[in-house]
Amino acid sequence: QKYIRQGRIYLLWRTYKIKEYIGVTRCFKCQGYGHTAKTCNSPDQICEICGGKDHLKKDCGQKDKVQCINCTRSRRKDSKHNTKSKDCP
Repeated sequence: QKYIRQGRIYLLWRTYKIKEYIGVTRCFKCQGYGHTAKTCNSPDQICEICGGKDHLKKDCGQKDKVQCINCTRSRRKDSKHNTKSKDCP
């Protein structure tokens, strides 16, 4: 905590900026949070780009129609981003 408050750490005559990191577990099958694909209960593979079912992002044919499945599930108005976007709340 001391180093996070200082915002930097000194190591071998060099200064490195640091900040607190909060890791979030995300499932690459259903794109949901709090679990991994290995323990996912969803029957559907969800695309991280368009939110469509049964295909991966590499096979997505609708890359121009970006839709965040998590924001759609939460009924957010702004869901025009992919699930990895920094714009996703």
